[in-house]
Amino acid sequence: MDAAAAPRCLLRGLNELKDPRVERTKHHSPHDIPIITILAVMKCRREVIGQANQLGNLGVIAKQRGNVAEASMLWTEAGDLYAKIGMEPERKKVQGWMEKL
Repeated sequence: MDAAAAPRCLLRGLNELKDPRVERTKHHSPHDIPIITILAVMKCRREVIGQANQLGNLGVIAKQRGNVAEASMLWTEAGDLYAKIGMEPERKKVQGWMEKL
């Protein structure tokens, strides 16, 4: 399937969804729910990236202050977060910093 056809295929699939909710619980249309879900996942991923970046920066500060143990701990946490969300280049960068300790 080419990239241009994917959104159309997704929309066709959304039209085929059955709505099992009772009338009083229908706050969003069935078409909106997958979009809301995708946006929520994107927001969470962005927040995790921000947290990993902060940990990486704090590790740099700890290393500059001579606290190698704290830098290693912070960079390990940052690398783990990057790995969880599939950001392998960033994880490798952090791993490289740790190897230079």
